[in-house]
Amino acid sequence: MTIQFLIIFYIISLAIFLAMHFGRVRFRNFLEKISPFPILREKRTDDDLKLKDITYEAFIIKTFIWSVILSIVALFASEVNFYFNIGFSLVIILPPLFLLLRIKTFSDSNILPKTNRGYNPGESYILSILGGFMGLAIGFSSLNFDYTPISFPIIMISGALFVMLIPIFPDYINKFLDYDIRSERGANLLRYITATGIFILGLIFLYYSLVVFNYYNWF
Repeated sequence: MTIQFLIIFYIISLAIFLAMHFGRVRFRNFLEKISPFPILREKRTDDDLKLKDITYEAFIIKTFIWSVILSIVALFASEVNFYFNIGFSLVIILPPLFLLLRIKTFSDSNILPKTNRGYNPGESYILSILGGFMGLAIGFSSLNFDYTPISFPIIMISGALFVMLIPIFPDYINKFLDYDIRSERGANLLRYITATGIFILGLIFLYYSLVVFNYYNWF
């Protein structure tokens, strides 16, 4: 990709951002008319200070649009290791894509009046990105080296995808709990599970680095 194309793409992206930011009220009202999902929230929930007056569905749609733009930028951000760019781009685009595919689950209609919490897409989005970043970045980067055993990227990439999907299916995890995951206790559980997955991926990377890579004198 030429530098001229990147400059033009950045300018267009900036123009879209400024237009959506300064014209966000009109833009939201326009989306409210054409969208099959509710955009503006009539009553805010106490746990959603960051989402402000937009619904969970609107947050997902907005995040997905920006993620598409950012993932394209990440894909061509560097020519040093294109495989890393692929992994980084997937880290950006996959979480909002997963959320978009499950938008009916992550909706305002699933907010519990008792806890004032729902299947929060903001929290799941962040956890999914954190869960997949190391595995996808390292896994795809290793494809750039001929001496890397194929088992390493397969394990790292597949493991990262699995960890990324954990926060996307809180309703399934909820079926195995004696309390509702749509609570602060449930939110902490999702964080612990995701952190455990990241820790396991770190151990796998450490094993390959110290045992397999060192055995073949790759350092």
